[in-house]
Amino acid sequence: MTLLERVEAATKREEYAVLFYVLALAGHEGWIGEDAYRVGLAWVKADAYTDAALLLIPEGCAWRVSQRLDNLGPSCTLQRRDHSGEGFDIWLDVDGKTPALAIVAAAQRAREAENEGTK
Repeated sequence: MTLLERVEAATKREEYAVLFYVLALAGHEGWIGEDAYRVGLAWVKADAYTDAALLLIPEGCAWRVSQRLDNLGPSCTLQRRDHSGEGFDIWLDVDGKTPALAIVAAAQRAREAENEGTK
């Protein structure tokens, strides 16, 4: 199971463990700095899941979390302008079972899109 599949399959009950795992991976892979990692863990321990998840959004991305119109759960939108300023190199709408899980899934999809662009 990939990281993205694990995040997308996670339930509200698993949110705590998933956030700890993703923050640890993000710190290890250098996606976030050491200070952000420590702050993120403290926020997860304090049940501030959305705040912790926001640390995972790639640099330069604008974000929005909203409730889906069909009330099936929250959605996270990430956007980042390309270098020309004419378009976007990232534009994602990702659903999740909680706002934090939607953010984590969107951040991971953005990271995968970045990696595809560098191959």
